[in-house]
Amino acid sequence: MIVNVPLNLINGIYAVPYPRTVLHELATGEPAQIMIGNRLVDIPKPDLPVKEIMVDGVRMKVLLVGPPWSLFNDYLIASEQERQNVVKQIEAWLMAAARRKLLQASAMAMPGVMSYAIGLPIVPQGEVWIGMRGLNVHPASEGFAIRWPIASSNPLKCTIKLVRDRYGIFVNDHDLVVDRQGDSDGDLLFVVWTGGKPAEYVDMEISLDRILELSDVEIPDSVEQVDPQSLANGHAAKSLVGIATWWTWVHARYDYDRYGDIAWAEAYDRYTPAIEAMMDGRKTGESVSLSQFGFGKDLPNLVTLINMALPGVRQMVATRSRAVDFNHNWRRLIRDYWSLRWAPEGVDL
Repeated sequence: MIVNVPLNLINGIYAVPYPRTVLHELATGEPAQIMIGNRLVDIPKPDLPVKEIMVDGVRMKVLLVGPPWSLFNDYLIASEQERQNVVKQIEAWLMAAARRKLLQASAMAMPGVMSYAIGLPIVPQGEVWIGMRGLNVHPASEGFAIRWPIASSNPLKCTIKLVRDRYGIFVNDHDLVVDRQGDSDGDLLFVVWTGGKPAEYVDMEISLDRILELSDVEIPDSVEQVDPQSLANGHAAKSLVGIATWWTWVHARYDYDRYGDIAWAEAYDRYTPAIEAMMDGRKTGESVSLSQFGFGKDLPNLVTLINMALPGVRQMVATRSRAVDFNHNWRRLIRDYWSLRWAPEGVDL
């Protein structure tokens, strides 16, 4: 249906759905289109707030009409001379909407869950048990688990099982601590299922004598005071985590175009000892330098590096907090963004 009837607006902003208007789909259930110049444009299904207002002493429910439907309606009632200005308003609204969508494009949707990692020796190595309390998902039995913060190139390919009435994600201590450089003090695990049968439920009966032996634990009788310089060094070591994470990502992405998947493994295996040094430095006060772990080695300087990113990647790594400019087609920006590609030959921006 190509609409051509203007809305009968109440107070300039309210309307009742009516056939052949821009609210045609709400009135009839039939999708509608509008002719803008020589282009046939699909009208999205109206999603507008409902209001109750008084009209001639009668209380009635109406829709508060806003963009893009209000702009389409403006086009229908505009004269030929005025329509070009309305088209510019429609284009400006679409540009702003695209910018918002691009800035929100921060995660790929995958079937999985995220929760706190809980190391537990009764979980067999290679298995991950998901506490299902409060979750309304249906995990499959095969998948992988990634500890966050990522500090290892080795994701856990795992068998997924489920635990009733528990919170958190339970994983064998060796898988968490040794293979993934993690612990149970707030680390997160992302568990993604990729196939297999529906995951089975297991009973998790925990008794302390199966988990730890307290008889050999030394309890200190005093607290050691750390000198101010060591405290400062420890704080500086911890503060490097963010920039080390960024550099790891950059190394992985930049080298991927030349070496493929091995670039990710090498980057994160450089990151593993760096994170360990930072965490140790936080406690011991020992200074840490990122250069000793090879961060930035064989990469262009930072300004050149950012300029070598494809436009969509550059938007993510360099200007994420600013609105996107549309010197480039926004669809291309989004494709760049998700490809995460660099261009070693450089890009003319």
